[in-house]
Amino acid sequence: MKINFGKYKNQAIELPKNNNNMRPTTGMAKSIIFNTIGNFEDKIILDLFSGTGSLGFESLSLGAEKVIFIDNNVDSIKSIYKTINKFKIKKENYEIYKSDFRRVLKYSQQEKFDIIFLDPPFSIQKYFEEALFLLKTKDVLKEEGIIVMEIPYKMKLKIIDDFLIYKKSKLGDKDIYFLQKKREENE
Repeated sequence: MKINFGKYKNQAIELPKNNNNMRPTTGMAKSIIFNTIGNFEDKIILDLFSGTGSLGFESLSLGAEKVIFIDNNVDSIKSIYKTINKFKIKKENYEIYKSDFRRVLKYSQQEKFDIIFLDPPFSIQKYFEEALFLLKTKDVLKEEGIIVMEIPYKMKLKIIDDFLIYKKSKLGDKDIYFLQKKREENE
């Protein structure tokens, strides 16, 4: 798997040893995501369920100020560190947590993010719902921030109604949602 955009373009990402259950974001999906968002310069990114870290690394390649990678799989974390070393990414441009997403979000120090990538295993619907609930209640998305979420196209999540759907793209057997905070009626 290679970086598609920016200063690390065409450089390979290290893959986890045991990646049989992993579903990396495809090149076409990355094109939709990164072309829709556009500007990554100086953005603070949260990459939940990082896996290979490809979305975070694409963001850094396009000038993001910092990416926070979260995954609970030790092989994923090891491969993210290998890619960071390979690309010689400075320590101030990343944080890595080998932890359950709920724990990190519940006890975060209230950093606010410009972009949040949410891409849990498709087979566990409750992860989507729990993550969106925590993102909303912990208020970690900046006012103009975007949550990018890939879900199976047949999955219905009631909690999506708590967000503004900025854009939705269908790609094969999945939908890519771009969500923002709902604006207050009096704004």
